[in-house]
Amino acid sequence: MNNKFIITDNFIKFIKSLNKMEKIHYIIYFLSLSFFYLLSFSFGINIISRSQRWADESLRYASNPTYKKLLEEQKKYIENLKKHRNLYKKYLKKQQIEKTRNQYLTNFWTKEFKIDKIIYKINWEKLWWPLQYHYKKTKIVIHHTTNNLTKYKSPNDVKKLLRAIYRRHALKRWWWDIGYNYVIWPFWNIYEWRAWWEGIIWAHAKRNNPASIWIALIGNFNIQKPTKKQIDALIDLLTYLCKKYNINPLQDITWHKPIIWPNAKPPYIKDIRLPTIVWHKDVWHTQCPWKNLYQLLPWIRQQVWKNLNKTKLTSYKTHKTKKIKPTKKINFSNTYFINKKSYLIIPFKTEKIIKCWAKSPHFTILSCKYENWHLKLNFKWKKFLASWKKYIYVETPKYNYKIKLKLIFQKDLDYLLQKLKKKYIEKYHPQLAKYKTKKTTYKITIDEAKKLLNWNISVLLYQLSVNYNYYNIICNSSCKWTIDNVIKVENIKNIKIYKNLNKLTIKINNWKPITASRIKLHWDLIIFKNYPRKSFAWIPWNSFKNEIIIKKDFIKLLNWQIKKQFVVINKLPVKDYLKGIAEVNDQMPQEKNKAMALIIKNYTIFYLKNRHPNIPDWSSYQAIDDARIFQKYVWAWFEKTSRLWQKALKETENEIIVYNWYIPILPYFNCSPWFTWSAKEKFWWTDTPWLQSKLDFYKCNTFHWHWVWLSWKWAEMLARKGINYKKILKWYYDGIKIIKF
Repeated sequence: MNNKFIITDNFIKFIKSLNKMEKIHYIIYFLSLSFFYLLSFSFGINIISRSQRWADESLRYASNPTYKKLLEEQKKYIENLKKHRNLYKKYLKKQQIEKTRNQYLTNFWTKEFKIDKIIYKINWEKLWWPLQYHYKKTKIVIHHTTNNLTKYKSPNDVKKLLRAIYRRHALKRWWWDIGYNYVIWPFWNIYEWRAWWEGIIWAHAKRNNPASIWIALIGNFNIQKPTKKQIDALIDLLTYLCKKYNINPLQDITWHKPIIWPNAKPPYIKDIRLPTIVWHKDVWHTQCPWKNLYQLLPWIRQQVWKNLNKTKLTSYKTHKTKKIKPTKKINFSNTYFINKKSYLIIPFKTEKIIKCWAKSPHFTILSCKYENWHLKLNFKWKKFLASWKKYIYVETPKYNYKIKLKLIFQKDLDYLLQKLKKKYIEKYHPQLAKYKTKKTTYKITIDEAKKLLNWNISVLLYQLSVNYNYYNIICNSSCKWTIDNVIKVENIKNIKIYKNLNKLTIKINNWKPITASRIKLHWDLIIFKNYPRKSFAWIPWNSFKNEIIIKKDFIKLLNWQIKKQFVVINKLPVKDYLKGIAEVNDQMPQEKNKAMALIIKNYTIFYLKNRHPNIPDWSSYQAIDDARIFQKYVWAWFEKTSRLWQKALKETENEIIVYNWYIPILPYFNCSPWFTWSAKEKFWWTDTPWLQSKLDFYKCNTFHWHWVWLSWKWAEMLARKGINYKKILKWYYDGIKIIKF
């Protein structure tokens, strides 16, 4: 075995021939030699630690008054940016790009970007920036400090330079410490620079931080050459690090290089193959002076490789051993779902298989077949918990394979769900449905759904109808308006409407007031100036398109009281209505947005033919803009600002969800304590078999909203993990199909 002493048979015979005391002496002598050998290599490098130099450790702590000034500077910087609209937009765009890059790397390179440990306090003092650790290092980046060495005549001059670098990194760049793990100065000395050695994560080559170590040489290598002592120290340090982390300096590995905006497309990063030891310029867009050192890198890698080979010990074979089939390990990063049929098919390349087995008390493999480069396994679930990371063994004529899989058994989920329900019922005694009822009064076919999408929909504007007795309406272009079925076309900019018990009083410009029982407005953009509804980003949500109708109609209030009064209705095409639904936002992952686009489309189509329980039977509208009653509809400005929502609608434009080829009702959004109820348990709906009880892994303290169906937070978490929108929907709604029409 590499890097370990292998004792030959002759030496073993010699040890056996000795008496007890002699054996002890020889073994101690042998172990001391090996220990000394390893120590001589591991610790032969003279690395000057932070405690041996002048590092100002107080800069780590949040109590340091310097950071209060830094926070104020940061706030001022952002406030100044906000004053310059274009610069602030660029700043926000860069922030979004950074977020996209991080999501890509954490989703597709999970092991490399895993945080092994975080420390928030040292000696009971809070740190300004928590210490994050990643222990498995696989890459090394070489950098320099850009300083002209001819200015520095003595070690004291260099110490002054190092102090200046330290303060610039720690304070001006808001990093609390210097960015490099090690610094090598021209007089050979190697300094431990960033605190807590190379296990710490921070300012290395961007997008390669966790798995990399950064070594900086002092000097400007465009105008001068590194000293011989610097190169020797660099080779020694690289040899030490490669030995410690088992890094092959001649091997290629995947690095991540950002693509510069604005020409880039998501995820704004590309994966490239480079050696394990690289220059900063290889993995980041930088103008750092580099020529006279970069050309030495191939030679430096070779020297490190030679040093590593010198440390390997020779092993000898003294006799032939019996041939054993070598074991190959395979790790599958995907998660495989084992449904009630208990079959699993995985990609697997070999010529033939002899047998398959599993060493688990929770499940067994009943059979395995090999067809078309795939392995088909039939499982038998024994007991809870058979899910998660499991090993399956496959024997072939040449090799034995040890396959690591992430498995989720449906029977595990069913078992867990029943346990959670039982525990909740025993503790809280919830009130569930008692009387059978049907949810669907009219079954909508796929052909009817196509026609309904081209219909108009009338939406009650609840707040405007209930809380306002006066409307100040502005027209953005020529206006067409109808009063008591009399059409009038005028070039009007402003209309004021007052509600009385039985009549509307209309004031237009300086004309005499007009009384009417109904008014219809047809404008490009209709703005209610006295309606202060705004988004979280302070974008006004008070404008509507197509038609606004103000008339008397029936309305069901939040206290369940039904009244007939003047209401405001927005009539528009169904496809335009969907564009104005604000149930999601652009901070949500796109797969969740697409899932929501399909659910909301189904929900809308269903209630065009089946009256919603919050809409009285005699009303002329089919939808309400209030999320507490129907759906959150905000219209005109949302279409301009919700880029990802509009994109999700477009991508799912020709898709619809069906159950037995009819359009099902798909209520959405809940938050619950580990599980949701089925529609039969909660409402006793006997005609909605697709609305079954589900596990909800984003736990709330208690039930919120519907108590059933799609979980708003867990759906988001699934989407962030890269789960397809179709799989998200099929997890929550049993037996549905997503078809194109």
